[in-house]
Formats: sequence, C-alpha cells, structure tokens
Amino acid sequence: MEAGTLATLERVGQVPTERFLKTTISRQTRITDAETSPDGKWVAMRTNKALLLYRAADVIAGRFNTFWHFDLAPLDEPQGEGVAITNEGDVYLASEGGGHGLPGTFAHLKCALPK
Repeated sequence: MEAGTLATLERVGQVPTERFLKTTISRQTRITDAETSPDGKWVAMRTNKALLLYRAADVIAGRFNTFWHFDLAPLDEPQGEGVAITNEGDVYLASEGGGHGLPGTFAHLKCALPK
C-alpha cells in the first residue's frame, strides 16, 4: 500500500468470538480494535474481555480457527478498547474510563510469539 492510493476493503471472514467467550451479552464479544505488527506477520484483535492473536497470513486467507486467546478479565479494565503489538510480542492495551470521572487504563503484556 502506498500513500495517496486507494484500497478496497474485502470481507475475509468472521472472527468466532462467541465460541470462547461464554456470554450472551453481544457487546462483550465484539472486536473493539485490531492492529498488525509492524512486520505484518501478526494481527492482534481484542474485545472488552479477550485478546486474540492470529498469524496475518491466516487472517488474509480467511482462516480464523487457529489463534491464541488470552483472557483479559483479570486486568479489570473499565471498557477495553485499544490494542497495539510489536514484532517482539509486546502488546499494549488501552481502556476508556468507566464513567463518573474514572480514569482509563493502560496495560502491557509480553507474548512469546511462535516463529
């Protein structure tokens, strides 16, 4: 992709969050953010309560069955929203404040990415 060029979005599949998030509350299974690693090998996706890591090649091919899932509930984020990932497996998570003037949160996780 080059600056100043147009890109066409193409649907490649649906992330099966309902399969591992045991809730009937749809807002907790929605993907709130996604990010590719700078080298383009990994895609990090998050919901309010979970982090998913995919190989970018699998996402491009529409294969969503092989992924790494991490429960984010222990972070007790007010409203988990943002995610970023480095080539080395550092994952940064941001959450909005919980209302009533409560501050947002920022967390760092280290993942051992397979080669």
